[in-house]
Order: sequence, then C-alpha cells, then structure tokens
Amino acid sequence: MVLRIPHYFDSFVCTAGECRDNCCYGGWQIDLDEDTVEFYKSVKGDFGDRLRASIDYTDTYCFKLENGGCPFLDDDNLCHIYKELGPEHMGVVCTQFPRFSEYYGHYKETGIGLACEEAARIILEDTKPFHIVERTIDEEEFEDEEYDDLLCKGIEKVRNCLFDVMNSDMEFADKLSVLLDTGEYIQELINRNDYKAILEYVPRYVNREALPYEEADIMEIWDTYDSMEVLNVEWTEFVKDLTASLHKDDYVRNLSGFNKENYPFTGYDKLVCYYLFRYLLQSVYDHDFAGKIYFMTANLILIKEMDIYIYKRDGMLTKEQHMECIHMFSREIEYSTDNLDTLSEEFLFSNIFCKERLESIVRTLF
Repeated sequence: MVLRIPHYFDSFVCTAGECRDNCCYGGWQIDLDEDTVEFYKSVKGDFGDRLRASIDYTDTYCFKLENGGCPFLDDDNLCHIYKELGPEHMGVVCTQFPRFSEYYGHYKETGIGLACEEAARIILEDTKPFHIVERTIDEEEFEDEEYDDLLCKGIEKVRNCLFDVMNSDMEFADKLSVLLDTGEYIQELINRNDYKAILEYVPRYVNREALPYEEADIMEIWDTYDSMEVLNVEWTEFVKDLTASLHKDDYVRNLSGFNKENYPFTGYDKLVCYYLFRYLLQSVYDHDFAGKIYFMTANLILIKEMDIYIYKRDGMLTKEQHMECIHMFSREIEYSTDNLDTLSEEFLFSNIFCKERLESIVRTLF
C-alpha cells in the first residue's frame, strides 16, 4: 500500500504535558476501541481493577473523566497506562490523535488535525508550498464496495490542480472563486456519472461581478453552525458574544481595520490546503464534491469572523489568539460525527451554501 502524507507530517511530535489544551484533560471524550477494552479486561491486580472501573460501557467505550480529564493522568499530566503497560496497550485514539487516516483503494492518506494546538502550529507556520509525499507501507489494500477507481483518479487530479492554484500568486479571493467554480463544475460531472470528463479538468478563473454582499448571509451560516451539538461550553459563549457584538456595530469598519493590519500569521491559504487534503477525496464515497468545497469555504469565513471579533474586542489580534480560534473551531466542528453529518445535509439543501452567495461573502472578507 502507498501512504500519502502532507509534506509537514513528520514534523509533528506530541508536546504532552506542555500542551495548554491537552487532549487528555481538556474535557475531550476519550474513546476506547474494542481490542483495547478486551485487553484491559485481562489485566490483573489493582491496576487492572482500576482500569475496568474507569471505563464507561453505556454507549461507546470511553473513559469516565475526572474533573474533565483522563483518570490515568499523573501530576505531571503524563499517562499511567503508558508507564504501566507500555504504548502498545494504549487505545487507538490515544496513540493516533491528532492523526487522521482515510483509505482509497491501494492508497492510505494520513494527516494531522487542527484540533491539536501543536498540529495547528505546524500547519500554520509551515513556509513551503503544499505538496503530498508518498511512501510504501506494509498494509493490506482496503476494499470498499463504494470505491470507484476512475472517480478517485479524477478527483485526485482535480485536487492536485487546486493545490497548484493555492500555491500560485493569484489573489486569495480569486483562488477561492476558482475553487467554488470547480466545486459546481465537478459536481455536475459526478451527477452525470461522467467520470472520464473529470480527468480532463483544467482550472480556470472567470472574472465576473459577484452578487451584492449581504451581511445576513454570514449570520445565516453562523446560525447553521451554532445549532449543532455543543462539545465545549466555551464555544457557545464565544459565538454568542461574537454574533451579539460583531454584527451590531459598524461591521465594514471593523473588517477594513482588520484587513489593513495585514497580520502575517493568519495562514488562511494553508487552512484551505488542509481542508482540501483532508476532505476532498471523501467525495469518492459520498459523491458530494461541492459540499466539501462549501465546507472549506464556510469554515474559512467563520474562522476569519472569529479573528475580526477578537480584533474588534481587543483592538488587535495576536498569533496565539488566532491559533486558539482555529483550535477551538476545529475541535467543535471536525471532531463530532453528528456535526459533520448535519453540515453535509445543510450543504445539500440549504440555499446559503451555493457558489454565488459564498463567493459574495468571500469577495467582501478577503
């Protein structure tokens, strides 16, 4: 099997106890896989008893948190299971997070997620043009009846073209326009089952006048995202304060002031590449290519909104605050299957998620 990873992947090393929002104690649900639970059932002695007493068996297997943290953290925020049983007997989530993986035929794609502050730092601070690295690994090919090799080859080709667009010297808003156009065009080909035509795709920029910007459109996106499952109460409070403040005063003035600062650390282009790598090929299975582009665009819009709100509130935006916005947003949206499923439905049926309305927002914000 061939492994595909982002070029920055090998730079990631868990910072463990130095992490400010450690995934072991930040209120995260710590899921356990069945193989790990079965092994824990066999561990003898006091530690085995403690393991079994700490597992919640009611729904999916997970640890019962203590004060928002894993019950096996020591005073230095290090893992008792690691020390007692070794890393090979930690759960899959514990050993793999923030890594994510998807399988496409004889390819496995693995990256690091923005919900981890160290992973987000690596992604945002990287200075190289985005590219994918391939290496051979000793894993069996993944078989799935939903997988279509021709469709996958086409979407791979399109994704590589979009990476080239993002690495070009085009204006950022123009790049996003190309991506939105591509989302609509490729979706039409998928709907017609014209997979061969996808292989012939060439990105193009169409210079056209965007629809008039409506501030209510951004609020409609916020309403969609704010109506989903809440994983962290801080998210709810932040969004409530943002929507109550940012969109009641002179929004255009705040946006203009933020853009004039030209903060060098925002890395919005790097976020686009992250979303393209992580999600676009998933349309091989669900056939919703346009939805992946809408997801990327809406996420980008809301992350910039979060930045603008902090700029308005504090008179400035620090790099640390920007990183925290991305980290909080990713944790709330990307790490809830229910939230991702809800958004997928919205991208299919909600009128706000279309090329024209999203482009009008993009042209205003960026």
